[in-house]
Formats: sequence, C-alpha cells, structure tokens
Amino acid sequence: MAGPTTRDRASSLLTADSPGAPQLTRACDRGPHPGTAPRRTPRALLRMDLAGEVASVPLARRRVGTFLAPRVHRRVWEDTLLLVSEVLTNAVLHSDSGLMPYGTITLVVVHRHGVIHVNVTDDGTDAREPRVGEVGADSDNGRGMLLVDRIADRWGTHPCGHGRVVWFEIAEGEP
Repeated sequence: MAGPTTRDRASSLLTADSPGAPQLTRACDRGPHPGTAPRRTPRALLRMDLAGEVASVPLARRRVGTFLAPRVHRRVWEDTLLLVSEVLTNAVLHSDSGLMPYGTITLVVVHRHGVIHVNVTDDGTDAREPRVGEVGADSDNGRGMLLVDRIADRWGTHPCGHGRVVWFEIAEGEP
C-alpha cells in the first residue's frame, strides 16, 4: 500500500500570531507549542509537512514563493527560494527522510521584523552533519551548503529528537 503523496501531506498556511503557532525558540518545528500565549508583534507563518521525495522540492518552492511574494523584495524572494530548494534537496538526498520509506520533512517559514527564518526538519541520518565542503570546478553537486553559507545572514543545524534541523535566516535590508 502506497503512503500519502507530497500533495496530500502539505499543510496549510497560517498567518498572524495564534496560540498554537510554532515559535522560533523551539528546538524542533514539527508541531505547535501547546498553550503558547499570543505575541504582540504579528508575524506570517507557513508550515508544510512534506514527503521525503524529490517531488516535494518544487511543491515547497512554489508555496514559499506564493507566501513571500507580497511580503518581501524580489532579491530576498529569489535568495530565499534558492536556499529553500538547496536545503530541502539535501534533506531528501542525504537524510533518512529521503532514504527510508515514508520519510518526512517539515518546512517552517516565518517572516517577522524584516527577517525570514526557515527551518527544515528531516528524519536525520547516521552520516555527518550538513557542512560547507570543498567543491571542485568540475563537480556537478556539493554546492548547496556553500550557497547557504554565502547567501544567508545566519544559518546552523542542530539535532531534534531522532532528526535534525537545518535553519537559515535572511534579513530584508534595503533593496
């Protein structure tokens, strides 16, 4: 029996502050904070639960693009979409999310105070943590984390239960 498809597992858009919305201080963004009090500063939030498959990357990219288009400058929009694609592709190719049947990836995008914060939570792996590697001029791959390192204002990774979170931030700044 086949598992749910990427489209079946994509969750809906949430906007503004809601008591159940994930917070940036949470170690893992797989689910909401129960009982969290609303904040004063509104924010926009997109959360998607995705299948650990290559087809999830363009789906997520379209949803993030639609979500951010009315909120941010075109350069920030393009940079964010590129990095979302890179980090999601890494999760599919290099974590148990894409290597094991029914693997999942959770994508959370928060736009608040002129900063876009993105968390990608995957099912982890026994392999090494994501890192910026040396890439040869003839190499066809291996540039994902290098792009994240060069474009994002901040990024990092940390364990999350049985999985891992890779996150990055892009500040809007001046166009």
